[in-house]
Amino acid sequence: MNYRNKNGGKYKYRDEELIVTHHAKKRLKQRMGINKKSYDKISKRALEEGLKHSETSGLLRKYLNKIFLSHDKKAGNLRVYHQKIFVFTWDNILVTILQLPSQLFKIEKKDLEVRNKKSQEELSRKII
Repeated sequence: MNYRNKNGGKYKYRDEELIVTHHAKKRLKQRMGINKKSYDKISKRALEEGLKHSETSGLLRKYLNKIFLSHDKKAGNLRVYHQKIFVFTWDNILVTILQLPSQLFKIEKKDLEVRNKKSQEELSRKII
């Protein structure tokens, strides 16, 4: 299966691969100030460790709903990681990175704490 960009070019992928588009690389450098060697590493961490759309609450969830509806249907896999919003396709292609508004920083932190608390509780249940 292929994902076509606006210029008609194709990005080939497999399900286990993560692809970072040229546009996403520009945004990573611009908004996070990271070098070329870190693009894949940061993108993979955002996909694996970032807050999912379903794990958010309140104004943060409303804001992500707005972003979700404004992007292409294929680019609906949103992750919030280090005060940035990573927009992935469902096929693990990083499309762009957006800055999270500063008024939503506290909500992100609270949602992360809730997720971590839930995962700790699940681990303790498995051990017992």
